[in-house]
Amino acid sequence: MGSSELSDALNPYYTQSRNQTSSLQPVTQSPQLHVTLPENQCHQQSPVTRARPSPGGLQAVQELLRIVSATREAQETERERRIAWEKEQEVKQSQRQAELERQVLELKQEVLFLRQTVNSHSTSPTPATRSQPSHLSTPISPTGHINNTNFQPIFMQGSSSRPLQQASPPYLNDHGDQLTINQHHSPGMRERTSSLSVTPAPSPGLNGSTGPSTQTTSRRTPPAKLKKRRRSVSSSSSSDHHRDSDSDSSYTRAPKRRSHHDKRCLTVHHAMRLHIIRLMGLESDKNLPDSHPEGQTLDPIDPVRFVWDKTTKQSVHNARMKTRIMEDLKENRRRLYKHVPDRDFSKKNLESTFDQCFTTLRQKYKAQKDDALAEYQRLRDTTKALKARRLARRKAKLDSRASARLRVSAFEHPIFDHAFELECMSSEESDVDPDSSQSKHLVTRGLAWRSRRLVKFYQALDTEDKISGASAKQKRGVGKYDRAAGAPKEGFQLPPKGVAMWMVSQNWLIESQVDRPDLPQVLQKLVEDSPDFDWQTLGELGEASDEEQHVNPTLPVQLPPQHYEGSSLQYAFVQ
Repeated sequence: MGSSELSDALNPYYTQSRNQTSSLQPVTQSPQLHVTLPENQCHQQSPVTRARPSPGGLQAVQELLRIVSATREAQETERERRIAWEKEQEVKQSQRQAELERQVLELKQEVLFLRQTVNSHSTSPTPATRSQPSHLSTPISPTGHINNTNFQPIFMQGSSSRPLQQASPPYLNDHGDQLTINQHHSPGMRERTSSLSVTPAPSPGLNGSTGPSTQTTSRRTPPAKLKKRRRSVSSSSSSDHHRDSDSDSSYTRAPKRRSHHDKRCLTVHHAMRLHIIRLMGLESDKNLPDSHPEGQTLDPIDPVRFVWDKTTKQSVHNARMKTRIMEDLKENRRRLYKHVPDRDFSKKNLESTFDQCFTTLRQKYKAQKDDALAEYQRLRDTTKALKARRLARRKAKLDSRASARLRVSAFEHPIFDHAFELECMSSEESDVDPDSSQSKHLVTRGLAWRSRRLVKFYQALDTEDKISGASAKQKRGVGKYDRAAGAPKEGFQLPPKGVAMWMVSQNWLIESQVDRPDLPQVLQKLVEDSPDFDWQTLGELGEASDEEQHVNPTLPVQLPPQHYEGSSLQYAFVQ
């Protein structure tokens, strides 16, 4: 079979055999057997030859791998640099914090030293103490010499700004503050103070050696001055600790007024009202100026004016005045309103406060221009004051009756706890003008739902209060007015929630049930069960009236039949 170029090209083993015998062996002509492949086998082996990767594709893959490796190395380098930077910042922050805490500690020690120096200068020794001999003022102490280094504070890294002080010996717990102050006194004063503050305990072995001079010296020490001095030192130390705790805490309590004559500005609302009136060039808000025309600008030196018929969102001029007032208030807050906390001067809080104050000023301006509205506001203020006075009288009556109950042992039973509610007190009204010069008395108007037993209970407490003389003490003003019993209050009033059944009048229940058939269901939600009590032990409160005893048997017939079985109020209205 002859060979051909086409068969050699299609045979994959032909080239391999030539490469293996290229240079190691001499060229010899050997018979070779060439096999002609079929056509279909040629087509199956041809893709193997075309599947070899090209040099360009290998270079692209190598370039991609190089880029990935370089990116990974850059990320690792950046991560190491970031970790080193963070460690450096942590070290700097810790050093800065340590330096700050050290400075604060030094400042506290300086302040404490100054206070102790002032206290030592203000406290002068008495003549009796100066005249005492030096050998008598220094008794022998079994504790030995006290080293000053034991009381130095220790700073703990990473802890709070307060230093951790070493624990003092148990025998110095009561005199630790005084010994600390004695460190800064003069030598003579230190000896005298130590003789007063540290007293040696008597031992059996020293009874004979210590003469009467030592005992008389210990008796000569003035106890009153010692107690007074200890109290002053302890109070100053407690006040210092209180100031330190207040300075460390972020929240500071708002100051309270000392009395009704205290006119200090303590709230941001008061400061806003005063500042608006100040910038408007007025002394008070009783006579507000006319409305400013919209569109007319004001110079910064001109007083503030508003467009009263528009809000700050409706008027550009009012918005500008709002910004001007808020900025001026922030600049002068420390000089004019030093008692107002700084946290109240935030932007959001000032905006809401200004809106409230401006709304009030607009209402006052409308009342100044409209007589009808002014009369309505005057009547409203008068009604509010009237209600406030009557409420104050009811509260005073409740307080006096509660204090009188504490003096009567027969009224200590828990069944009477329900009677001490503000809504159970009768009102004391007065129709006389407060400015009139005629004699004034208050009309007591009771509540129709109160039982006769409850009324007698209150009368017994009032009698006890009058006997003790607690209510007869003179107070500010014109004193206590005379009371006169009047008719019950008009209208229908329900008892408050939480009353006991013995406090509700059965006659009122029967009469009110005629017009209100659902009254028992309503009372079931208001009346609470009261503990058992033997009313015969309190004969002064009396029993149920004849009318109530007479109508009680007919009460179950008039009640609606719907009752919950097992309810404690099922038979409450028939007792």
